[in-house]
Amino acid sequence: MFHLSKIIPKISLIEHSVSLQIVRYKRKPIGAPKAKSKLYKVPEKPQLPKDELEELRRINNNYKNHMKSIKRFLVANYASKEKLDDTDHKNKVAYEDYEICAKINDEWNAKVGVEREKFFEGLLNKNIEIAKKKLEFQQFKKVLDLEEAEKIVRVVKEEAKGFITAENIDEAIEKALSNPVDHNFSIDLEGNRFYGRESVPEMIKK
Repeated sequence: MFHLSKIIPKISLIEHSVSLQIVRYKRKPIGAPKAKSKLYKVPEKPQLPKDELEELRRINNNYKNHMKSIKRFLVANYASKEKLDDTDHKNKVAYEDYEICAKINDEWNAKVGVEREKFFEGLLNKNIEIAKKKLEFQQFKKVLDLEEAEKIVRVVKEEAKGFITAENIDEAIEKALSNPVDHNFSIDLEGNRFYGRESVPEMIKK
């Protein structure tokens, strides 16, 4: 048996402080892998004898049937007692509650009905006002359109007086021949204009 003092050299406790802690796991650490000896080992499912398995099934079925019967008996017994004791009371409470709810509902319906009538009356008046304004605007626009159309007709009539028709075409031709108009002109370097193709320097217009 080796002593710890023989393995670890003596160190001054004042200069250095050494703390040793030994941990011994009672089971395999959590992060450790599966043992190689059990890596490919598949545990066998325990097989009960046939007579023992049949007996366990019989006991389990009897237990389930007994518990189901007890639950049904308790439910039927307590339900019948509560039904006999509380039927009249529950009916009375339910009827009173129904009357209260019906009264509240009628009051609420009446209040909502009044508000609904006011709302639709205001909506109707608003729609009537909008329709009147639209009708007035359409009438005003119609008058403006008619005045604008009459103005255009008057202008066209005034312009039509100078139109060339079959009746005054000869007169228009004689007027054009007697008063020739030449729109051609030339410009010199000083910006003077010379109108007509037969213009002379005396006809300069600044």
